Amino acid sequence: MHVIVTTCTAEKRPDRGVLPAGVRYLGARIDHARQCARQQGRPLFIFSGVYGLLAESDPVVWYDHALQPEEVASAAQDLAASLMKAGVRQITAIVEARDAPGWAPYHDVLEQGSRSAGVTVQVELWTETRPVGADADLD
Repeated sequence: MHVIVTTCTAEKRPDRGVLPAGVRYLGARIDHARQCARQQGRPLFIFSGVYGLLAESDPVVWYDHALQPEEVASAAQDLAASLMKAGVRQITAIVEARDAPGWAPYHDVLEQGSRSAGVTVQVELWTETRPVGADADLD
């Protein structure tokens, strides 16, 4: 299965209680990833440093935590297990550049987790104003 993956966002709906991941996370990158998934007929997954790999319908409570470098190894193992369980063989990852502030741990998890699971990753770099395009393979 080929899926679209993006990461969680700092901007979240502040509602109390549980919301589906596709509703909780806000922002243009999430909207773009959702649009790409719909246009391509592919599932959208959101990678969270707290919850791991989420389907749009998976429950999420509000939190404020960015993935830290010391969390990468564990998060990559969890991601690999989730990818294998879901039968994912290929990912189109919609992410900001590795050198953008705070993004290196997310790139590291995607690279390490997908490699461990034998999953091919194509990266579509995103800027706040527009997607930059498919740039690289991570496998």
